[in-house]
Amino acid sequence: MAFNNYLKNIDEIYVPEKVNVIGKANGYKNAPDNEFNIGVNNIIFKKNCDIGFHMHNNISKAYYERAYKQNTALITLENYPIKKIIQTFKISFFESSLDYIMAFLAYKNVKKINFYGIQMACYIEYVKQRPSFYYWMGFLKAKGVEINTNSSILKLNSNDFYGYFKDFKNDPKFNK
Repeated sequence: MAFNNYLKNIDEIYVPEKVNVIGKANGYKNAPDNEFNIGVNNIIFKKNCDIGFHMHNNISKAYYERAYKQNTALITLENYPIKKIIQTFKISFFESSLDYIMAFLAYKNVKKINFYGIQMACYIEYVKQRPSFYYWMGFLKAKGVEINTNSSILKLNSNDFYGYFKDFKNDPKFNK
């Protein structure tokens, strides 16, 4: 079985303007099966994906076999063009697989991203990975990409603004 056939150059991988990014946390089952799905790490064992993203050194043979069986293109540390991405965006802020995925999607000029089953699950994710995740979310939003997180944990809006009353819409400073 030639696993390296699925480790393509990212310029050869087709990505439509609208994609779903699917993780393993609650909500992954809500991702539509008939749309273009990008799986984070081991989700390809639970959900069919068009692309499997696995940015760790410990990829099992079973992962490659599953990708082969599903005809899933793989992006790993072996074929991710980190130099090209950094040169393109002049950014080198990568603390999680999601950061690499969002940079890849920016490179591919997607217009809409739906996240399913993506949550910050432990302390290290909140402390180390959350800042870079929100950085890349803001980067994509600034490029005009529509983002739906499908999660209260990864919300992009707040009803509270520092310095304003709790109900900021009735705050006289806000309505000047």
